[in-house]
Amino acid sequence: MIKFQTINSMKKILYASLLGGILISHTACEDYNKEYLDEYSTILYFTKSGEVPLTIYKTGNNTDYKVNVYKAGSDHKASTDVEVQVISEANLAIYNELNGKSYQIIPSSCYEITNQPKLTFSGSQMNQTMNVTLKTDLIDELPPIEGTYVLPFELTNSKDSINSEKKYSFITPKVTIPTVYFTKTGYNRTTMNATGSEKVTLKLPISLPIDNQWEFDCTVALEEDLLKDYNEKNGTTFRMLPLDSYTMNSTVSFTSKDDIKEVEIVVDPTKLVYGDYVLPLQLISCSNENFLIDEENNTCLFGIAFNPAFDQLTKLNLTEDMVTSNAEEKGDGAGILGLVDNNPETFFHSNWSVKVYSSYGHYIEVDTKKEVGSIAFGYYTRHNNANGAPKKIVLHTSNDGVNFTKLAVITENLPTTAKAQYTSGVYSAGGSFRYVRISVMESASGKMDETNSAYFAMGDLFLWGL
Repeated sequence: MIKFQTINSMKKILYASLLGGILISHTACEDYNKEYLDEYSTILYFTKSGEVPLTIYKTGNNTDYKVNVYKAGSDHKASTDVEVQVISEANLAIYNELNGKSYQIIPSSCYEITNQPKLTFSGSQMNQTMNVTLKTDLIDELPPIEGTYVLPFELTNSKDSINSEKKYSFITPKVTIPTVYFTKTGYNRTTMNATGSEKVTLKLPISLPIDNQWEFDCTVALEEDLLKDYNEKNGTTFRMLPLDSYTMNSTVSFTSKDDIKEVEIVVDPTKLVYGDYVLPLQLISCSNENFLIDEENNTCLFGIAFNPAFDQLTKLNLTEDMVTSNAEEKGDGAGILGLVDNNPETFFHSNWSVKVYSSYGHYIEVDTKKEVGSIAFGYYTRHNNANGAPKKIVLHTSNDGVNFTKLAVITENLPTTAKAQYTSGVYSAGGSFRYVRISVMESASGKMDETNSAYFAMGDLFLWGL
């Protein structure tokens, strides 16, 4: 009976001593430095107090961790010391009861404290650390519990004040196997504005979430079904990047200094026409047996929107049999020949003597004799007057010469004087085409409508394609 009373008396004393600090140890973790400046010359606390989640990666190595203690107060030059101790099982049990927690101390075999528990601050020192080595593999092998494993520390035995709200730090280690992953996943679109025939290098990063200390390789593979599934699900028509248009390092090698490495995709723009391409890639293996592939971030639809520059296009050698019109004026100018004879003194004239109305206006149509995806065009205005100079041109394209799709509307920078040369920018479709219709919807003669046929005149015609 006497022993029972002694134990209860001791428990009451422990409760009383801990209530002031432990009961409020999970309140707001603000920086209380200013609050104590006037009242205390020196005050000590953990910079990370309360419950401190810590991800430790299972790599075959232990994990080093630093417990940081801060010295604050009005006297920044004061010297002091404090002990950092692991909370006892008995005190942790009281803490759990008072705070509704179910913490359990990890076994001492799972960690090692590599310096003395007493931290000494000289006058100029504001921070001191205690070094802890966490034995990752042993922690990972701990049996499951209903509560939470912690490594609990408290500040004690100092001649100066200890912040009662920041005197406890509960390190809660969580063992995670590190993964390698693409930093860009899903469909990612990159615009490639290439010039000339120079190859372009595009990069897709692979990342590791920890400071790397190892040498290993990752393998990346082409996975065409990823693009097929994406197009079906999203109603898109993205094309595979042609195999002959790129090279890629399918093996990405990490050194011990690399946390990020890149898949390098070298693209030859001369092998492409305008449009959206996709290189569907999958990260399939890692040579380090301690690492996993992140299955939620292991694929990337590497999109390339190709917009060629003018100097990539090839000038087409236009001949009379490649060009037609819906409204050729006979007897005025040289007809179709005036567009292709490389003589700006000759010209083509559309109907003015007979009204020809069309929803396409008066147009010139070119059969390029091949599939192209991008075009530019140019012309001279009539050499001796500008009465029929175009003021609004609409470009249409077609694969069969029957069904046409609008490509561009041009109203800016069209010349309005005689014998003036015009060259357009590059216009590109979402796919390939063979026929180009150059429709003049407005000229110096007026606008095309049901009462006005809006004739035009044009000297040499030029066309570039890719």
